[in-house]
Amino acid sequence: IHATGINVRASHIEQSLFEAESAELKLEWMGASEFPELKSFTMTGGTLSMPAIYSPTGYNTPLLERIALRIKVDETGVEVDRFAALHDTVRLRGAIQLPPPRANKELDPADAIHFFYAQATKILEKKKYIQHLWNPTITFHSTIAEDGSQKSFVRASSEQLDHPSINAEKIQIKAHLNWDKKTLSTTHPPILTAASVS
Repeated sequence: IHATGINVRASHIEQSLFEAESAELKLEWMGASEFPELKSFTMTGGTLSMPAIYSPTGYNTPLLERIALRIKVDETGVEVDRFAALHDTVRLRGAIQLPPPRANKELDPADAIHFFYAQATKILEKKKYIQHLWNPTITFHSTIAEDGSQKSFVRASSEQLDHPSINAEKIQIKAHLNWDKKTLSTTHPPILTAASVS
């Protein structure tokens, strides 16, 4: 199934939440008596917006632009094996392994949207740690451990660090992260390397 001109809205929010140029669904249908199963989802040209009611600025602003991704689904879970996006001047690339989705009849879409944007706001507050990097690229690979926690390897790289007290070139920051329920921690001390420092 191929779709174009996608626009996703919520009934309680005036602005569009998500737009995409095109998307493709691949389904497996065993027969007329069976419900088709989603096997993969591919999307290009996506824009995820932060509505004015959730935005720290009070204005509707793009959260992620130029989103391209592929999601694969099987009996072991869900994997975003290709992801790329742009946030302001920050390029994001990576892959994420997710557990199988669980049906939750009590889930209120409005509550889920509120929770998502609350978490996004917390993440945006961390941008201050990379604000002195020129056009950084953040790559990541996240998998599920046997205990159910999310383990991630994250690398931030930039050609230039321009800080009032230090300048450096070809910066790389590497970190191993563990997300256990609501707690995010490092499993190893972060490693910083640079070609030159002044």
